[in-house]
Amino acid sequence: MIKPTISSSLIEKFILQWTELGSHWGMKRTEAQIHALLFISPKALTADEIKDALNIARSNVSMSIHGLLKWGLIKTVHILGDRKIRYECLSDGKEMFRLIIEGRKKREVEPAIQFMGDYLDELKKSGGAPQVQKQMNELFVAYKEMSKLMDGLIEDVKK
Repeated sequence: MIKPTISSSLIEKFILQWTELGSHWGMKRTEAQIHALLFISPKALTADEIKDALNIARSNVSMSIHGLLKWGLIKTVHILGDRKIRYECLSDGKEMFRLIIEGRKKREVEPAIQFMGDYLDELKKSGGAPQVQKQMNELFVAYKEMSKLMDGLIEDVKK
């Protein structure tokens, strides 16, 4: 178990609040819990230490770690002479923010733009429902504008 320099009630409060925030960013609940734990941990943790600290199933820890690695929000740490893999959270808040925005854009905005573009093409080919075409086109344009805004925000965060 980790022994950070803050009280267990503050650790629990942070993990609970971070889990709530993470769900708004598109993280799964356990991913957000693990991310929070690793963020406040003074050292890299093994999957078993994470499991014990959060009292969650080992299989759930493994799947969530895999998800966080895909997000790029955590990384593996190897210690010479130790076969256990440890995990730690990125410490750069701006970089985490950028990765979260990029992840949301990739998982939510880009597929929506693709779907709407394809649907709009089919709708135009069918020749019907001018009002639906108009509404869909407005939504499509709004999503493309949002995507450009997200790109700008990502670039600003990189600076």
